[in-house]
Amino acid sequence: MRKLLLTFLTLSSILNASQTEANRIHAHLILCDPETACSEAQAVLNRNPQDQAVWQAYIQALAKAGDEKSMVAAWNRYVQLFPDDHENRELLEAMAWGVIEEGAKSSSPIQRIISMLAAHMTRDIKGIAILKNNLKDRNALVRSVGLQLSSQHRDAELADEVLGLFRTEKNWEVRLEAIKAIGPMHIKEAEEELLQILSHQKTRAEEKLAAIQSLANLFDQVERRQIEQLTQSNRGGLRMLGSYIVRHFGMSDEGDLIIPLLNDTSPEVRAEALQTLGVLRISEANGKDVTHIATHLLQDPDHKVAISAAWYLTIQGRDSGSEALHRWLSHRKKETRRLAASALAATGKYGIETLRKAFFEEQEPYVKLNLALGLISQRVDTQAACQALYTVLVNDTSRWNWEEQGIFRVLAESRLRHRTAIPNYPEAVNQMTRLEILNLLAMMNYPGAQSAIKQFLQEHKWGITGTASAVLLTEGDDEAIDLVKKLIEDPNSEIQIQAALVLALWGKDEKAIEVLQKSYNTSDRQMKEKILEGIGRVGAMSSVPFLVDGLDESYPTLRMISASSLLLCLYH
Repeated sequence: MRKLLLTFLTLSSILNASQTEANRIHAHLILCDPETACSEAQAVLNRNPQDQAVWQAYIQALAKAGDEKSMVAAWNRYVQLFPDDHENRELLEAMAWGVIEEGAKSSSPIQRIISMLAAHMTRDIKGIAILKNNLKDRNALVRSVGLQLSSQHRDAELADEVLGLFRTEKNWEVRLEAIKAIGPMHIKEAEEELLQILSHQKTRAEEKLAAIQSLANLFDQVERRQIEQLTQSNRGGLRMLGSYIVRHFGMSDEGDLIIPLLNDTSPEVRAEALQTLGVLRISEANGKDVTHIATHLLQDPDHKVAISAAWYLTIQGRDSGSEALHRWLSHRKKETRRLAASALAATGKYGIETLRKAFFEEQEPYVKLNLALGLISQRVDTQAACQALYTVLVNDTSRWNWEEQGIFRVLAESRLRHRTAIPNYPEAVNQMTRLEILNLLAMMNYPGAQSAIKQFLQEHKWGITGTASAVLLTEGDDEAIDLVKKLIEDPNSEIQIQAALVLALWGKDEKAIEVLQKSYNTSDRQMKEKILEGIGRVGAMSSVPFLVDGLDESYPTLRMISASSLLLCLYH
C-alpha cells in the first residue's frame, strides 16, 4: 500500500509541478491514459506547432491509443517539420509496436494470430507479453499457434504458461502442441506427466511420439539405471523412449540394454531397437550377436521391422540385407515399396551396388525418386539421378511431402490433411518439399535446375512464402542463390517479382528491394503480405519510409506485417 501511495504521489507531482508539456503528456501515458495524453498534446500543438518534444510525445500517445491513421499522419507532419530526425528509432519503434498491440486486441482470431506472428518475428521481449496473452485466448486456433511460437523461446514466465496449458487444455490438437513445446522449452516440471502419457495404453501415436521427443530434450544426461528402467518397463511407449534416448545421446555402451528389445512384443519397439543399434553400429554385446537376431527378423510379419532388419544387415556388410531390400521394392503396397527404397538409400556405401541396380530397373516414380536421392548422397550416377528428380518434378502435379518413419525419410505423395492452425497446410508442405529437391539440383549443378526453378516461380498457384523459401535458400547454397539472381532480370514480371521475393527473404539481397517496392501497388493483398515480409527480412534502413507508409494500409494484416518488418529493419 505504501509503495502504491508513493507511486501516486510521484505521478501527481509530475502532473502538477512546473514541468514541460511533454513530461505531462508522458505522465498520462504512465497512468495508462493515452486518450488524455493525445488531447493535451493536441492542445499544446495548437498553441505551439514547433514543439518537437510534444510532437514526439503526441506520436507515442497515438500509438498507445491505437489511432493508427492519426499516428501516421502525425509522423509525416513531424518529418516535414524536423527532417533531420526522420530515423528517430524510439518513435518508429513506438509506432510499430502500437500497430502490433492494437492487432492483438482485435475481435478477429486471425488478426490476433497475425499480431502474434508479427511480434514473434521481431524476437523482442515485448513480443513475449503478446504470446503469453494468446496462450489464454478463448480460441483454440490462437492457443495452438501461440504454443508453436512459444516453443522457440526460453522465457521462464512463458514456460509457466505453457506448462499450465499442458495440464489443463481440453482440446486435443492444442494439447498436442503443448506436449511438443515442453521439450524445446526445457520444462523439466513436466517430466513425470510426459512419462505418464507414454504409460497410458490409450495414448495416440502422435502424442506418444511428441512425448518421446520432448522427454529426450529434457534430459541433460541420462544414467544407465534410468535407461534400464525404461527398457524393462511393461509399457511399450517407455521401452521405445529408452531406445530413442540411447540413440539420441549416442550411448553405445548401453547397447546391451537395447538388444533384448529385438524380441519385444511390440513391432514399434522392435523397429526402433533395430534402428538404434544400426545408427550406433552395435553388432554384439554381452555375447549376443545382433546380426544373427536381425537375420531372423527379416521374416518379421511387420514390414517396418523386416525392412529395418534388412537395412541393419546391409550396413553390417551382409548381402542378405541388401537382397531383402531389393525384394521389398516389388511389394504389392506402394507405401511399403517406397519405405524400402528410402531404407536402401539410407544404407550409404554399403548398399550402393544394389541401389544402382534397383535405380536403373525401377519404373515407379516415387520409388525411383527415393533411390535417386540415395545415389546423389553418395555422389554416384548423379546426372542420371538428377534427371530422374527433374523429370518427376516438372511433370508430376501431385502434392509431395516427406514421411518420417523412424530414421527413414520417405518422399511420397502427400496424404496430409488441412490444419486449421496453418493456412493451406498441405500446399505449403508441398512447396517446401519441392523446393528442397530444386535446391539439391542446383547444388549438383544440374543443367536443368534453372529451368525447373523458373517453372516453379512461374506457377501462379505456388506463391513463394518465407517458410518455403527457407528450404531453397539455406545458408551456403550459393548455386541456388545464383540461379535465382539470374531470374530477377527475367522479362516475365511474375518470375521477376517472385525471384526478387526469394532473394529478399533468404538471399538478403538489397537489389531485390527496388523490384518489390515497384511491384507493391499493383499486387494483390496476398502478394503484398509477402513483399512486406521480404523487405523486412533484408533489414535495410532505406526501406523505413516505405514500411511506415504500410502502417496506413486499409487492411490490418498489411499494417501489422509492415510494423513487424519495420522493427526488423530497426533491429538489423
